[in-house]
Amino acid sequence: QLFRETRFSGHDRIDDSNQLSVGLTTRFIDTETGRNLLTASAGQIYYFENRKVRLGRNALPQEDASSELAGNLSFQPTRTFGLQSSLVWDPNEDNVNSGYIGAHYKPDNGSVFNLGYNYRRPVPGSFALATRTEEASASSYLPLNTRWALFGAISYSLENDLSIEDMFGVEYDSCCWTMRLLQLRYYNNESTFINLNDPDLERETTIQFQFLLKGMGGFGNRITNIMQDMIRGYRARE
Repeated sequence: QLFRETRFSGHDRIDDSNQLSVGLTTRFIDTETGRNLLTASAGQIYYFENRKVRLGRNALPQEDASSELAGNLSFQPTRTFGLQSSLVWDPNEDNVNSGYIGAHYKPDNGSVFNLGYNYRRPVPGSFALATRTEEASASSYLPLNTRWALFGAISYSLENDLSIEDMFGVEYDSCCWTMRLLQLRYYNNESTFINLNDPDLERETTIQFQFLLKGMGGFGNRITNIMQDMIRGYRARE
């Protein structure tokens, strides 16, 4: 987002910008395999003028000379195991606005195991995020044999001590067709960020089924999208 042409997500505002974005990336590469052993990036925006165009009609101009400092780090010591982390730090307020750290393990049998921790704090002037969020996540795809596999994922709020979203399913895969059955539980919320203290917040439960004839298509393809979104590194078996 440091290199976007506009700081607004929609087209109802034409932002005023006179700025320079600077980013730096470095990589350490295994010369034998070509694998990225370590990748580190950092970037920041430097503003030459105050930003007067705001979302709120009476909001004051933004006068900070620079943006938050964004960085990420990826460490892949082996072919099957890796660590990822990212951080957004506000040097003007000396606050960490968001951060993520995660680990993944992908052995040769097609399994996928993920663990993660995510943190976000309220940003002044932001209408999207009103409360701090602190979440832990876990996801996995586990083949039991050449036919059967189990999969699941969960996002858990550490502040509210409850599951925000969880999914569990089973898969049967043969030479000609694939079948998946999935149960998904989530909170029905209109905004991007969930206010778990909202008394009107409702928890939804859905059960979905997918049947796929290989090379011909099928129905219930939304399950594949859910698995790819919730299980980092998942790829359908060939």
